[in-house]
Amino acid sequence: MTAVYILAKRSPCTLRFHMVTEGGWDIGASAGCLLIALLLWLGIPMWLGILTSLGGSAMGFFLLRRYYANNPVAAVEVGTAELALAQQPPL
Repeated sequence: MTAVYILAKRSPCTLRFHMVTEGGWDIGASAGCLLIALLLWLGIPMWLGILTSLGGSAMGFFLLRRYYANNPVAAVEVGTAELALAQQPPL
């Protein structure tokens, strides 16, 4: 989620960015459920339907890997605010 929050901060309108990403997430999840329902209706075993979720995990892995390879500072950018808060003396 760090990559999503960084992209949201850089976008012109954070609200629209989050609305579109949430909509994309919901459409993708619904499409995946409908695909598995169709495959189960066609008679494939349930374990194979569950195994298809590995495709989404692999896609997420490759997309995040590409994002952090192109933005090496992004991994550090989020941690600086938390580090500054942690170094403040308690009230």
